[in-house]
Amino acid sequence: MFSILLAEDEPAAARYLTRLISETVPDFSVTRTAGDGAAALDMIAEQVPDLVITDVKMLLMDGLELVSQLNTLYPDLPVIIVSGYQKFDYVRKALATGVVDYLIKPVNAGQLSDLLSRVRKIVASRKQQAVLAYLRRLMCQDCGAAVREGAGSRESSVNLDASVNLDASVNLDASGGESGAGTSFHIALYRNGGLVSRFHPEVTDARGEYTEAGCYKVPGRDGLEWACFAPAEQIGLRDFCHAAAAEMDKSDDPTKTLVCSAAPAAGIELSDRLQELMKSLDRLILPGSRRTHIGIDVPMPEEHWDPVSADRIDFCVRENRWDELQEVFYAIARRWEKIQLPLIAAEGFLRNYLMNLKQLRHTSLNLSELEYAVDAVLAEADSYRDFAAAASRLVVRLCSPGGDDRRPTEFPVIVRELDEWIHAHYAEPLTLESVSRRFHISSSYLSKLLRRHLGVSFGEALSTARIDAAKRLIEDVPDMLLKDVAARTGYQDPFYFSKVFKAKVGVPPSDYHGVKG
Repeated sequence: MFSILLAEDEPAAARYLTRLISETVPDFSVTRTAGDGAAALDMIAEQVPDLVITDVKMLLMDGLELVSQLNTLYPDLPVIIVSGYQKFDYVRKALATGVVDYLIKPVNAGQLSDLLSRVRKIVASRKQQAVLAYLRRLMCQDCGAAVREGAGSRESSVNLDASVNLDASVNLDASGGESGAGTSFHIALYRNGGLVSRFHPEVTDARGEYTEAGCYKVPGRDGLEWACFAPAEQIGLRDFCHAAAAEMDKSDDPTKTLVCSAAPAAGIELSDRLQELMKSLDRLILPGSRRTHIGIDVPMPEEHWDPVSADRIDFCVRENRWDELQEVFYAIARRWEKIQLPLIAAEGFLRNYLMNLKQLRHTSLNLSELEYAVDAVLAEADSYRDFAAAASRLVVRLCSPGGDDRRPTEFPVIVRELDEWIHAHYAEPLTLESVSRRFHISSSYLSKLLRRHLGVSFGEALSTARIDAAKRLIEDVPDMLLKDVAARTGYQDPFYFSKVFKAKVGVPPSDYHGVKG
């Protein structure tokens, strides 16, 4: 239902138009009526409708002045003018103010139906974009600092601020009421890949989208994770879960995990539910498997310390049996795969074992380096066999006298091609998924290649290429406007570009060789 504020100083005309709208276009409803432009502005300040329909000739503030004020205060709010004036110059003046269209009194049902049919797409798109913006803010509250739970890490949390308010310019309440922030949403969270990296998260510039199935889809903690929302009164839980799963399955990554809330949530509860879903999602991830779950009742896996396997690894380390070490890890991986041990529990085993190595003085690794090493192993885990291979390489590197020499020195051709292609196409709207499709590999494998051979995530590689290009552009054309530099290096938002530039270069682009803002 789309809400309309009607500004009309003649009560009879207001009643007629309200009834005509109700009978002709039932998905539109006049929810408030104002007797003049000033009263209309006061009402809009309390709750912005989806559409304003205003008469032209009114006391205190006429329709054209109202439209002028709305263009300043609410530039995206669509307005329709209704009047008895039929002179072309007056119509042209009204249209020049930015109104959607102009209706001549007396309004007939056919005219009204045709016009609102055209306006419907504008109103729906505006509402969808406003909801997406609200949900993005909800997800982004300290989301960049979110980490998974587990030994040696902070508690998993996006620290969603319960005081986040709905943008006043959008009415989320499908009934057209004033309590937009009270809308209840079904919520789902899915990942295409393993656990969130603490040190090289796959950042994304994606803004989200409204899907054909009627779901709002926004980025999660990194570029491999997405949150789906849908108003509970518009779709059932079963259909919503199927829609979220369909979005997840668009990726060809071997590791896919989806968790849906069993009950809708709204307001402060929405923030709490998201945090619980993130914890549940992390506890479900199984390398190389597709897993789905409804509910937030996923318990934290128990610490999986296997003293026999740990002793076998210690023996291989003490006796320098590096080839046998890999077979020990493979045996552990086969057992974990058989019992479907979640990846977060395997992370705990590896962390505890590396701590044991440190205590036995086999390695001088400090705690921060230990966490970095564990994170690097998890980044390669498309399967438990991958996990085992990466873990054994790590132990060899840390404990073998020639450990660094045992690492592969070959630089795969595909990595070089990836790096060159990113540097050649940085100005395009690249995403991890689009580049993965271009090279016919999965998103997680692309991430793994870049991390292993270049030491960066895809997002880091892309932003480095873009900022390097921006620096060259500023040096070559010092008078170029900041917004043009941003646009030519792949950034649609100049403010976001400035933030990334300063983070990488140390100064904002406006202070780098005197570029103009």
